Amino acid sequence: MHSYQQLLNYLYTFIPERTSLKFSGIKGIYRTKYLLKLLNNPQEKLRVVHVAGTSGKGSTSYLISILLKAHGFKTGLQVSPHLVDIRERFQINNQFISQEKFVATFQKIRPTIEKAKETEWGRLTYFEILTAFTFYYFWQEKVDFCVMETGLGGLYDGTNVVGNPDKLAVITRIGLDHQWILGKTLSAIAAQKAGIIQKGNEVVTIGQKSPVMKVFEQAAKKQDAKLHVVQINKNLQLSLVGDYQKENASLALAAVYLLSKKHHYAYDKIVTDQVLSCARFPGRFEVYKTKYRQIIIDGAHNPQKMKAFTESLKKIYPGQTFDFLLSFSRSKDQVSTLRGMLRYIVPPARKIYVTDFQLAGQDLLHQSVNTAKIVKIIEQLGHKHYKIIANDRHLLDLLKVDGHPLVITGSLYFIGSIYQELKNAIMQK
Repeated sequence: MHSYQQLLNYLYTFIPERTSLKFSGIKGIYRTKYLLKLLNNPQEKLRVVHVAGTSGKGSTSYLISILLKAHGFKTGLQVSPHLVDIRERFQINNQFISQEKFVATFQKIRPTIEKAKETEWGRLTYFEILTAFTFYYFWQEKVDFCVMETGLGGLYDGTNVVGNPDKLAVITRIGLDHQWILGKTLSAIAAQKAGIIQKGNEVVTIGQKSPVMKVFEQAAKKQDAKLHVVQINKNLQLSLVGDYQKENASLALAAVYLLSKKHHYAYDKIVTDQVLSCARFPGRFEVYKTKYRQIIIDGAHNPQKMKAFTESLKKIYPGQTFDFLLSFSRSKDQVSTLRGMLRYIVPPARKIYVTDFQLAGQDLLHQSVNTAKIVKIIEQLGHKHYKIIANDRHLLDLLKVDGHPLVITGSLYFIGSIYQELKNAIMQK
């Protein structure tokens, strides 16, 4: 393996063919721990901030990482999925590893992966390998802090392999999502997310619904962990658009403050204010102005996120209607979930364009919900101005239509499938 593309091709061989193979419960944890043990357990040698939740965990992880960097620390950030480039998943001080260094570092652990790829608990997956690589890379690079976003859930997520009691667990807002995996109730989903709480951890969350808080309190008590409930600071000056980002920023600030007490560094409010005023996270309420129309991009991929996103849209653009371009992941093809998202889109929508996507090179081959299924629900909700369009090179012609803002939303995998072409087209206008 001498080239970047050869490395990618090798990693792609570990992408599960079926969803059930990716989400294999405790077996995935056993596999990841086994691989990490062969790598001398780098995850236990790092100061880890572990972030789980239904909504906002990506933004919160990003904000924690840039705040720690601004305080002078070398900070690793792991996020998933990536929008365009796999190297988004393991950044240090918000910089991608070079392709050459990625290949060279991976070469060091490839023999171990080959040794561990077939275990008594099944075959290693793409996500598990990248998780192990991330811990190993951050340890090799001697980062001061390692911010790890969970993939899905928490209890059985491949990132949940850190036994060090110094870990800080951060849990964002809980909602109904991935119910066929995580459970059908808020309590069941909260229990999965709270699975990241390990013995002796400190835990940060926001005030949530009573069933959720009860689960968190019980989990913290069981693990002898200290639970901190953060008040949302509504006066924050943020460059990230959307009221819900104040919630994520409040969590991030609390996390960095707690770390300052634990690790004895000075918390700098001036620095934090400066950082928050210029933060920018791709795919989250990005706004662009072209000579034709405004373009708004946001990967609101569950009902809770869509509600928060559209409420912010209406607040920022009072009285405005929008054209929507959307596609949803097949993992969200339950009618209740689709209706739960579309009912927030229909009221402010002038026109709705429904498209499809297929995206390889992620943790699974991700495909979209059948467009006819989405259209049927749009009709049931009483909206008549919709159109199914192919996801091809003509899709971006929508950028050239004069008039109402165009909102591109739905699955982050959909956003990722067109993101680079979209940005290139916007920059040319």
